[in-house]
Amino acid sequence: MDNPSEPKPGFKLSLQRLKVAERISQRRQLIQDFVGEFGFVPPVRTMSELLAAKGCVAGRQTISTDYRELGYAKPAESQVPLPIKVPASTRRQYARFAAVKDKAV
Repeated sequence: MDNPSEPKPGFKLSLQRLKVAERISQRRQLIQDFVGEFGFVPPVRTMSELLAAKGCVAGRQTISTDYRELGYAKPAESQVPLPIKVPASTRRQYARFAAVKDKAV
């Protein structure tokens, strides 16, 4: 017979999910509090340090995901790549490297 004091098999898993969801919610609330306090969204590395000081350890990728979920991250299509100016000396070095590479083949 079933022992009524033992939890059902899926109960433990759902309890773990509930704890994870609670941690995520608390972390995102801390992030929102910091953003509200500072008036801007700090870089992910800075936010990681701020959260650690409050006892909430989270990696940069996790914080980046939280930023995206909270609407703080810019969509990729709105980000414009910066123009890269390659110095003439670097272009000459690359041209010499390409010429040597072509001769070797």
